[in-house]
Order: sequence, then structure tokens, then C-alpha cells
Amino acid sequence: MDKKKLEAFKKRLETRQQELRRTVNRKGSFGECISCGKEINAKRLEAVPWTRHCIECQEKLEKGQLEEASR
Repeated sequence: MDKKKLEAFKKRLETRQQELRRTVNRKGSFGECISCGKEINAKRLEAVPWTRHCIECQEKLEKGQLEEASR
């Protein structure tokens, strides 16, 4: 892989890492759905630890039945 592509991937990964750190550091919000406020199932968090939605709200979001919330 050339140096330019490698740097681009590195930058994207570092940005994602910063986003994940901010999510985990927010008081009491990790593991809580940003749409409905319910606790996100542990199995879902094991599969997708960075998720912001419970499975029900994620399905609604993908169907266009839920507007993306930003907390």
C-alpha cells in the first residue's frame, strides 16, 4: 500500500477512535439508546460496541421511520 493511502486510513481510524472515546467518556450515556433512552442489549453492544441505537430504533432508522438524533 502506498504511503498516501496508508496515511488516509490512519487518519480515518484516528478520527473514529476519538469519536469512540468521546462516546465512552460521556457520563452515563454509554449503552443507552440516543433515540428512546432504553438500555441497549448487551449482545448488541458485544457485536457493535459503538452503536448509538437499540436494535428497535436502528431498524426504524434504516426504514426511514426515525429521524437521526444527535446527543
